[in-house]
Amino acid sequence: MYTGGCISVDHASNYIQVEFQTTLSSHATIVSKEQFESHCRDHGVVVQKYLTDNGSAFTSFAFTQHLNTFRQIIRHSSASAHHQSGHAERSIQTIMSIPRAMMIHAAIHWPDMADTSVWAMAVSHAVFLWNHMPNPHTGLSPTDIFTRSRWKLSQLHNVHVWGSPVYILDKRISDGNKIPRWKPRSQRCINLGFANSYASSVPLVLNPNTGTITPQFHCVFDDWISTVTSDVSALPDFASASWYNMFSDSHYQYVLDDEDASKLDELDQELEDSYDHCDADQARERVLKAIERSRNDELTFKALPPVLTPQPTSAPVSVHGDKLTPAPVSVHGDKLTPASVPAHRAKLTPVPAVIPTPEINDDPIESPQQPPVQEPTTPFHPVAHNALDVLPNTSMVKFTWHMPCLLHRTSIISSLLFIAHLLIAHRKLTPIP
Repeated sequence: MYTGGCISVDHASNYIQVEFQTTLSSHATIVSKEQFESHCRDHGVVVQKYLTDNGSAFTSFAFTQHLNTFRQIIRHSSASAHHQSGHAERSIQTIMSIPRAMMIHAAIHWPDMADTSVWAMAVSHAVFLWNHMPNPHTGLSPTDIFTRSRWKLSQLHNVHVWGSPVYILDKRISDGNKIPRWKPRSQRCINLGFANSYASSVPLVLNPNTGTITPQFHCVFDDWISTVTSDVSALPDFASASWYNMFSDSHYQYVLDDEDASKLDELDQELEDSYDHCDADQARERVLKAIERSRNDELTFKALPPVLTPQPTSAPVSVHGDKLTPAPVSVHGDKLTPASVPAHRAKLTPVPAVIPTPEINDDPIESPQQPPVQEPTTPFHPVAHNALDVLPNTSMVKFTWHMPCLLHRTSIISSLLFIAHLLIAHRKLTPIP
C-alpha cells in the first residue's frame, strides 16, 4: 500500500510528475528522483537544479551525496516560508484537490464502490488531466511545452469520468469463442483512468469481485452513472479519518461549518463587487483612451496639407498606337491655340485652354510673377507636374504645363519627345530683342 509520493514540478512548463512511495524515507525519495530524471531524459530534458522544502528526505546525507554525484544543485525554502517554494506548493494543492473531488463525486453516485484505498489512481488521473489540458490563452498544454511536441487533442475523447461504471466484454467472446445463452456477455467494473505504458484508448479498470486492476480494450463507459443506484443512507462517512485526512489536513481540503461557509460567501461577494468595480474602472479608462485617440487622429488629419489633383492639360493629347504624344500647336496673331482634335478621340483629351502670351515691345521681357505651386503629396512624373521648370531662367517666357494623370504610364521616350516639342514651341514664341 502506498503511504505517499514525491511530486516533481517543472518550473518552465508546469509539467507535473508523481512517483508513489510505500515509505517516505530518503532511499524511497532517491528512487523517485531517479525515475523522474529517467522520464525527463526520454524527452531530452536534463535536470540541473532542485528547489525543495526542509523535509528530512531532502536534507539527509544520502540525498545530498546523490546530488553531488551528478553535480546537481539544491536549494531549500525556509521554515514556515511556503511562499519561497510557492510554485510547488500551489501545484500540490491543485493536484490534491482534483482527486478528492473525483472520489467524493464517485462515492455520492455509487456509494457501494466507494473506497479510499484507490486514492493513488485518482491522483494519477488528475496529473494526466493537468498535463494534457491546453491553456486557453496559448493553446499549449504542459506536455506540449515539456516534450516540445504537440499532443493530439483528439485523444481527449478517450477521457471518461473517473470512478464511473464500465462494462467489459467477456474474454471468451473477445477471443472468438462462444458462451452459454443465459450467461452475461459483460462484467461491470470501475474506471480508474489511464495507464502510462498503454495507449490512451486502453483504460485501467478495477474488478470489484477480484480486486485486480487490469487494462481493458473492449469496454463501454457509463459516464452519467445511470446504470447504478445510490441511496443517501449508503453514503460513506466523509467526516471519518480515512476521508478527512486522505490528502492532508489543509484548510483547503475539508467541509466548512455553517458559520465558516457564511463568512466565505460574504468574502466571495466582496470579491465579486471589487472585481466589478475594477472592471468598470478599466472599461471607463479604455473608453477615455479611445476618445482621446480619435481626437488626436482628427487633429492630425486636419493638419495634413491638401492633396492636389492634376489639372486638365492646356494642350490636347493625341493617341498614336500605344503611345501618347502632344498634338501640334499653331500660332494665330497673338493667341496660342492648339490644333483641332479628332472627334473620335474627344473622350481621351481634356478641353484645351488658351494660354496668354506677353506683348512684344522694345522693353526687355521679364518673366511674369506666378504664385508658388504647392507640391502635391502624391509623387508623380516631374514632366507631368511642371514640364518647363527644367529650362534655364532666361528672358524667354516661362510657362507651366500640367499633363493629365494618363501621362504617368507613358514611356520615357514619349516624355522626352514632349519636352523637345515644348522647347520648339518656346523657341518660336521667343521675340528677338
